[in-house]
Amino acid sequence: MCATANDHLHEQVNGLPAKIGHDSVVLILGTLPGKRSLMTGTYYADPSNKFWDILFMACGEKIEKSDTARELLLKKYHIALWDILHSAARDTSSDKDLLDEKPNDLPRYLAEYPQIKLLLFHSNDSYRYFKRFFKNIAVPYICVSSPSGQNRRSTLEKAEEWRAALSCAIPQLRNGPRLAWKGAPPCDIISSQERGIDMEIEKIRNYISYFETVNAETACRWEVSRKLENGTFSMPYPVYETQFLNFIDDVSNSDLMDVSYGDTLEEYGLGMNNELTKKIDTANLRLAKAILTCYVRQERFCDGLWGRAIKEGTFLALLKRIATLLTQ
Repeated sequence: MCATANDHLHEQVNGLPAKIGHDSVVLILGTLPGKRSLMTGTYYADPSNKFWDILFMACGEKIEKSDTARELLLKKYHIALWDILHSAARDTSSDKDLLDEKPNDLPRYLAEYPQIKLLLFHSNDSYRYFKRFFKNIAVPYICVSSPSGQNRRSTLEKAEEWRAALSCAIPQLRNGPRLAWKGAPPCDIISSQERGIDMEIEKIRNYISYFETVNAETACRWEVSRKLENGTFSMPYPVYETQFLNFIDDVSNSDLMDVSYGDTLEEYGLGMNNELTKKIDTANLRLAKAILTCYVRQERFCDGLWGRAIKEGTFLALLKRIATLLTQ
């Protein structure tokens, strides 16, 4: 096949090696290093990218510019850096301008470093490639705002969001007042027919750690949802709650729940007085909370994924299975 003029504009680019240690608990994943990073051999070297400023602020540290200070920050908070792509053909530093993409061997690294508790994506492209190339990774993941200068949110807002996400896996970031959550992390609804109900539950088990250090006496509170520029709404974020039934009630009555969703809850036996929820011992509620939270915290909540999960029976199947496990 003859090469086109456009083919000559793209050059093959290989990414940087993973910056990871055996004590790393969070793996931050980009798409592919930019030209300046490849020239210097360091992650996020372009000054227009506020990655390091945001990370220092999220960790409550003074912003430093030296490579030594950045290395120390990663070690102190057990943070690892890598990219989803191993190589691609690219003309510019934009993730939108990639061809012939090849992924890194993420499953092998996660097997080699089993202490990784959380994957953090800071761009839609890195998350998109993750979903394209990796179907069966059970490690929890969260998407946060991009550090790129093209993202118009303030650096402080981004740092608050990143801190909230990082605190899921880094205990020292949970101290002090809880930061406001600007949105909600995605957690895809995956058909039980495709992956098996037990695999679903195994994935959701990993979310238990999100609640372990939160005061068990704190009642569940929902942040007020906000209408975003694109016309969708941010999600209410469940911090914690003491009663499983109250949690279901809060979900079904949240301001993002359409009336029809509430009717569907009742239709499938997920109302306040059903026998299924009464079976679950209060001492075992953490796993049930994790399951519910996994399904409530949907990035595309307003696109009907919640209703689809209920109507397809996935949500009910999960609850029934977990009730069986908890009452054995």
